[in-house]
Amino acid sequence: MLDLFPQAPETLESLSTKLENAEQQLKETRTQVKNFKLHNAHLNRLLESKPPLMTRKLHREIRGFLHPDRAPDDAALRKRLERCFQSFSAVKFTFGERDDT
Repeated sequence: MLDLFPQAPETLESLSTKLENAEQQLKETRTQVKNFKLHNAHLNRLLESKPPLMTRKLHREIRGFLHPDRAPDDAALRKRLERCFQSFSAVKFTFGERDDT
């Protein structure tokens, strides 16, 4: 078969440029793979870790610590404690069956 549009052989410079581009892409891909592996390990640690437990006793202690009556003489602190107490009290906790009441 007759080739109507013969291609010129690639030059050493163009082959070197293609090789550099391929090496750069390989480096970027390896970095992405490394980042994915690190992210995956982080997510696995999160899934395997158990969240800290809130017991009824600890819940009562925290509410007692945040109660506004702890600062009867300081109006600014009392107001801050009141906001914190109300915010903490609004959070709904689920306590397990075994609890240190």
